[in-house]
Amino acid sequence: PRNDLSADYVRSILDYDPATGVFRWLWRQDLRSNDNARWTGKIAGSINNVGYRQIKIGYLLYKAHRLACLIVTGAWPREEIDHVNLDRADNRLANLREATSSENKHNSHLRANNKSGIKGVSWYKRLRKWEAFIWPNGKKIHLGYFDTIEESVEAVAEARARLHGEFARAA
Repeated sequence: PRNDLSADYVRSILDYDPATGVFRWLWRQDLRSNDNARWTGKIAGSINNVGYRQIKIGYLLYKAHRLACLIVTGAWPREEIDHVNLDRADNRLANLREATSSENKHNSHLRANNKSGIKGVSWYKRLRKWEAFIWPNGKKIHLGYFDTIEESVEAVAEARARLHGEFARAA
């Protein structure tokens, strides 16, 4: 991602409400008056095809959650920005947190091909048992085979809480 805009410049063209996560265009000296009349006060940006709000500044698109971090902290985020509630369009400050790529993956939706309904739990047909596993830092850790799904869920939850901390998400 491009990090060439300064916080002061972004603050001069966009108003960000941390409580609602909404960005609005401000009056700009560099625009013609009819463009200012058309855009000032309007919600900035649009939702892209994967659910993130993006805002075009100059000729480049910026993700709104990264702009929120820039506006609030005065610096571009060093890593990724995680949406706590998984809603990519929800840019309230309380819903955003800086995260490593691995942490961001821990806080993710249940995969579409998951048949058990629980992250890290699958039926192991050969042994006729439930298998439990987690993926910290991109490496699969096998937690064991269990007779009941409840036992495997408990094993995954304990390991996830221990290894993923605040980024742990069961489903």
